[in-house]
Amino acid sequence: ILDIDWYYQNKSASIYYSLWQGSYLDWQDHTVPLVIWLQGGPGGASQFGCFNEVGPIYIQNVNGTNKPIEHVWGWNHFGHLMCVDQPIGVGFSTNNGNPIVDNTPQAANHFINFLANFFKNNPWDLQKNPLYLAG
Repeated sequence: ILDIDWYYQNKSASIYYSLWQGSYLDWQDHTVPLVIWLQGGPGGASQFGCFNEVGPIYIQNVNGTNKPIEHVWGWNHFGHLMCVDQPIGVGFSTNNGNPIVDNTPQAANHFINFLANFFKNNPWDLQKNPLYLAG
């Protein structure tokens, strides 16, 4: 979870993401793309797509119990995969009483803030990797 600190008081809004290393791919190999999955909607939680469509595991109901199953066609076979719940207030992303995002430019600015914070704070220097946005 990363704070949206350009727009809101520190610790008052955050964007949730899951990051999956590419299968058999090295974090230090800067030729491996970073693929960011943004679920549609508007306001669809990307974790839904991560665990039902593009991620390395999916949740399947087996005899009445939800179980994680390896997704052999997951997009993590093509690069590192990040699924981002955005804008704030969607999925596991929190707005903690801040105004709800109600327009595309505002959501885009929050996402740019998130991405800048992610690249500034990630230990693998992923800003050097090719970047693909999908959704």
